[in-house]
Amino acid sequence: MSKNKKTLIYTEERYNIPRRILRVKADDKKSVLVQSNRQHFNYKWGRAELVYYTNAKGEKLKGALFYPAGFNPNKKYPMITFCYERLSQNIHHYQNPTLHSSIGFSVSNYTTEGYFIFYPDIVYEVGNPGLSAVDCIVAGVNNVLEFPFIDKEKLGIYGHSFGGYETMFTITQTDMFATAVAGAGASDMLSYYLSMAWIWDRPQYWRFEHQQWRMGESYFKNPKAYERNSPIHQLQGVNTPLLSWAGKKDSNVNWQQHVEMFLGLRRLKKEHNMLLYPEEGHDITTPKSQVDLTNRIMQWFNYYLKDKSAPAWIVNSH
Repeated sequence: MSKNKKTLIYTEERYNIPRRILRVKADDKKSVLVQSNRQHFNYKWGRAELVYYTNAKGEKLKGALFYPAGFNPNKKYPMITFCYERLSQNIHHYQNPTLHSSIGFSVSNYTTEGYFIFYPDIVYEVGNPGLSAVDCIVAGVNNVLEFPFIDKEKLGIYGHSFGGYETMFTITQTDMFATAVAGAGASDMLSYYLSMAWIWDRPQYWRFEHQQWRMGESYFKNPKAYERNSPIHQLQGVNTPLLSWAGKKDSNVNWQQHVEMFLGLRRLKKEHNMLLYPEEGHDITTPKSQVDLTNRIMQWFNYYLKDKSAPAWIVNSH
């Protein structure tokens, strides 16, 4: 704000407006001083909408729903749910389409290709992180399925890290998703509980008892709760084709968590592909690997949700 308090300069950003610097004067006259990403306005873009729903406990939740570019209400569109705790606050976050994502996923990559993207908020009951996630995710998806233009037969789900765990657990509990992608997530709560978090040089069990995993007590005091919320212990319920990926230098979630998931599903003859990146960690940081992962995830979703031809890496793995 100017010294005479008659001029204010501020930044503005929305899902469909790249960040810009504006000036507004006391007479309410507004002007754009700097506009980033001017090329954005040469292309069709989607819009974002905040939706409201409740979980099974009646808790009020929000979700961000991103519309496809060139949206036509008379058409039906596939939708991908991206999960990780609370995400609705990102409704106004502008994202460039990019092949260089650390998790191989960008909202605008998909909205510009004719997808809806849904960010549901998740709240947790201590001792039931997996079941809480399923409750909130399913409630949110069922809410947006009331829109006639979202195809209930073409639903996907994706999550990374804790969201990867949530994705893997969710498909053990529901068949509502036609396909799923999970990155750098834990699949076996016991083996992860008794592993090292080398990124912090401490055992992982503190995260279960006191932090993100919200179990509230040790495995040895309540083993049934851990098994109840562990994807590995629920694999027989999986009927959803899964693509999982991990970096073999991940010092946060050991990549063997994905090997366990892969071998378990393989033993049960369930459909599952696994991608391992030898030189990557919890996130993908090498440009070449970022492009590879981004393209493969898009190809996977396009195959299952848009009925496009399967590339050789999917066909050969089957």
